[in-house]
Amino acid sequence: MDSHSSTGNDERRYVPATNFLSQFHPAAKQREHALKNKIYEFRQQNKWQLTDLAKFSGVSLPTLWRMEKGHGTSLKNAFRVADAFRVTIYDVWCIPVSNAPPHANAPRPPAAGTVRQLRRQYRWRLHDLAKLSHVSKTTLASIERGHIPTFKHAVRIAEALGVSVYHLWGPTGAHPADM
Repeated sequence: MDSHSSTGNDERRYVPATNFLSQFHPAAKQREHALKNKIYEFRQQNKWQLTDLAKFSGVSLPTLWRMEKGHGTSLKNAFRVADAFRVTIYDVWCIPVSNAPPHANAPRPPAAGTVRQLRRQYRWRLHDLAKLSHVSKTTLASIERGHIPTFKHAVRIAEALGVSVYHLWGPTGAHPADM
């Protein structure tokens, strides 16, 4: 018998990522938000010009214009805009709030408060979270070391972990220097 062939007694088996992902909620694989926003609608409700929103939020006028047109933004600016309207980022960016984690064995509510703590609590490798969140391992490692993610990445990671963006990076749990 070949030295590389299995004898059938080896109980350790590699579980392909497709099998790993299939144990989660079916929508977990399809979670991809366009992150459409309602900045224009909120401005109209408040009868604000873009310059008014810039003054109230502390976000520059060109950045607000790009955000309103659907371009990406930083997490810090997303919080500032939502705070100016006195709503959550979920309201401004049309993100469905999911209270239930995408997997059955997740504790409720999560005891941990950082991406690394939650990932370890679920016994996931960085690769597993990268597959679920559609965020690269390099970016996740950087975020676990304390870097603030882009808004799009923050939403993806929070959804994959089954928590709110506010739970991980909200104004009260954020790094004060960065928020």
